[in-house]
Amino acid sequence: MRGTAPNIAFSLMGLATIAMGVYACWESWCAFASQRWPATKGRLLSGGIYRGGKRSYRVRVLYEYTVDGVRFESDRIRFGRLMTSSYQSAAYEMAKLMPVGGLIVYYDSAHPHRSCLIPGLNELNLSYPIIVLPTGCFMLYAGLFLDP
Repeated sequence: MRGTAPNIAFSLMGLATIAMGVYACWESWCAFASQRWPATKGRLLSGGIYRGGKRSYRVRVLYEYTVDGVRFESDRIRFGRLMTSSYQSAAYEMAKLMPVGGLIVYYDSAHPHRSCLIPGLNELNLSYPIIVLPTGCFMLYAGLFLDP
């Protein structure tokens, strides 16, 4: 009975990792689906570049858009956000969000509150679920069936 607590803790960490993997799969599905979403004009309410850590930066925005006369707000730039390693690359990402014609918002026609500014998959959408789900399954298995 002595090894039970670490096994339970490892199993719980495995379950949490599996939950993160399931969420990553949902984000990947949304990213893939967003390539076919309709677009509408939006308006930037606020935005900026913020420090994400000692050596990383993140672009944050808040925008509004209207679908069938209903106003929505969102802060999602893309599904599977990535931090950048330099302020210059974050500034470049911010500039790409504002094309000459104004802000373009892609929204899910079945759920118009779900939107993004950059549709499609990125490197995180594909790799994260492939890495996280098996890791979580192994952790759960190890916590339940392997002796410490």
